[in-house]
Amino acid sequence: TGDDPLILEKMMSLPKILVSFNGMAFDIPKIKSEYPYLAMPEIHFDLLKVTKSVGWYGGLKKIEEMLDIKRPDHVRNMNGYNAIILWDQYRNGSEKSLEILLDYNKYDVLNLEILLNLFIEEKKYRILS
Repeated sequence: TGDDPLILEKMMSLPKILVSFNGMAFDIPKIKSEYPYLAMPEIHFDLLKVTKSVGWYGGLKKIEEMLDIKRPDHVRNMNGYNAIILWDQYRNGSEKSLEILLDYNKYDVLNLEILLNLFIEEKKYRILS
């Protein structure tokens, strides 16, 4: 969202459920400290907390790899540290860094949806077996 809290506010006003990966430890505290007035969704489902219950351990990228969830080549080997570097580069004038960072974040979001659906299917399978 950069420096525009209105974009974040619009995004957060839409969902009733927030799905994250380690959002309880990182994203939510950061958002609350930067934008204390921002209303948060009623339900927060942190996939990091529940994926262990089906034997999926590690960070988001490791679990994506284990489940064969793909990312495009230009963001495949990136991690959170790379995202910080890209953000700093953008703040220093690199528009290309912002493009790459937005793509990286886009695939975090898209892959979280895939991971959530795979998790739900795995839980259903385990319950019904």
